[in-house]
Amino acid sequence: MSDATRAQMLANLRMSLMSFRQDFGHELGAVAVEIRTIADSPEASNPKELSEQFHRLQQTAAHPNLVSHIYLWADPTHQQPLRFDPSSGQFERTAWPAEFDPMQQRLLEITTAHHPPAGGPEAHGGPRRSQFAARRNFDGRARAAGRGAAMRGRMMEMMPWAIDQSIPAVAYPIRRHTSSEGPVNRAEVTWLIIQLNPGVLQKEIFSELTQKFFGSASGMDYYVAVKAVGNDGERVVYSSAAGAAEEKDRPPDAALNLIGPPFGHAGPPDAGMEFFGPARPRADRTQQSDEQHMAALERMPRFDPFHYAQGQDMWQVTATHKSGSVEAAVSALRRRNLMASFGVLGVLAITMGLIVVASQRARRLARLQMDFVAGVSHELRTPLAVISSAAENIAHGVVEDKQQLVRYGNTIVKQSRQLTQLV
Repeated sequence: MSDATRAQMLANLRMSLMSFRQDFGHELGAVAVEIRTIADSPEASNPKELSEQFHRLQQTAAHPNLVSHIYLWADPTHQQPLRFDPSSGQFERTAWPAEFDPMQQRLLEITTAHHPPAGGPEAHGGPRRSQFAARRNFDGRARAAGRGAAMRGRMMEMMPWAIDQSIPAVAYPIRRHTSSEGPVNRAEVTWLIIQLNPGVLQKEIFSELTQKFFGSASGMDYYVAVKAVGNDGERVVYSSAAGAAEEKDRPPDAALNLIGPPFGHAGPPDAGMEFFGPARPRADRTQQSDEQHMAALERMPRFDPFHYAQGQDMWQVTATHKSGSVEAAVSALRRRNLMASFGVLGVLAITMGLIVVASQRARRLARLQMDFVAGVSHELRTPLAVISSAAENIAHGVVEDKQQLVRYGNTIVKQSRQLTQLV
């Protein structure tokens, strides 16, 4: 019984943590998609239009103050980012804050690795391609574009967002195609960085999700905490109660990463999962399997952590039972059940004892009644026999002289008095 209870409690706990993670991803995804749509629109270069669209988004958002700042970083090798302040609705060129340095370097590495400077190989001393090779390459690209434009468009929608959980901020590349020399257009990348408000995450989102998945009418059975775990240890980002922060030295009953792989630490990204598009489909993949693959990808945006050389903090949601652990809660429940069971057995034992005592008393009472009836019958039968015998002798003329008659009369009177006394 205890093993089954423990397994059920752990299964329910893991399900609640997974639901916590999924809903958190939906919260971030809804905001990220809306802001990406706004930033990717032609009006994004107009500060007034962008401000109006963002304020309309705030009016319908569940957490209107979740976004702290929005950064647009075009041509990362030469320009400072353009920061949009939602509170003032103004754009301004600004230097990166100090906490953005690791993310800035990583974005710069990704940009230069995937988009070398324009001009082609010959601009850097490389071999010049022939006009025929360039034309053949252009024709091949044109045919490929005709076959896979729709799928590439849908795949671009599924590219993961990168998140730096120590800031916190999410980043996404927006491609803008510009014409360059030659028949092939060059795609420039503008990085969209959304800085999140830690206060809203702690006081609103984490608190609401905790109440949603761990609250009940009788209160919460678990201490829920969101911890930033990194190379320098861990720190509590959010805790459901003061007791949750006091459970640092005690391992939680269950833990789950909020971003990236649910368990363990995220490794380097797999091939095809980088920012600039998934891997191309294999040659043996049929069109039907491609459609099935795309249908499976049509969900909320996925968030992957940045992969820094020195590592970064990983958000983990943990749950610890108020009793100290699920094992302790099950042990306490087992003790309560045993006490209740032994209490019921004690009541049954006392009841059986009372029944035995009552039956013995009833048996003794029945014996006393029998003895009483037998004794009274004997005592009543003796005087009645004497009176009856004397009366018959007198009636039948056995008694003839006066002295015998007087003696018989005295005997009758004596027995009558004794009978009266018995009665």
